[in-house]
Amino acid sequence: MDLLNPELESLTDTLAKLCCDMLRSSTISFDEIARPTIEALVINGYARLSDINLQMRVEQKAIDQCLETAIHRRGELSTIVARMQSIFDELIIWKTQTPENMKRTITDNVNTATDI
Repeated sequence: MDLLNPELESLTDTLAKLCCDMLRSSTISFDEIARPTIEALVINGYARLSDINLQMRVEQKAIDQCLETAIHRRGELSTIVARMQSIFDELIIWKTQTPENMKRTITDNVNTATDI
C-alpha cells in the first residue's frame, strides 16, 4: 500500500476513524461524514492516484487505528467499508462521466440560443 499525497491520506484517515467510531458506537451518522469525505476523494483523484481500491485501504487503516475493536468486529468493519466503496463507485460514475442525453441537451440549448 503506497502512500498518497497528504490530502488523500488525511481523507482516508478520516474514513478509517469513522469506521472505528461506528464500531464503538452505533449512534454515529454515517452519511453526514462519509459521503462528503468520499466525494472529496473522488474530486481529488483517488481512483487515479491510488494503487489499491478505497475499501482495502480504509479497512487496513481502521485495523491499524483500532486493532482490538476491528479484530472482534471484522464482519461489521467489512460491511462498513464495502458501503464506502459502493458510494465511491457511484460517485465516480456521476462525477466523472457525462450521460449521453445530457450532452445532447447542452448542444440543443446552445443551438437554440444562437439561432437569433
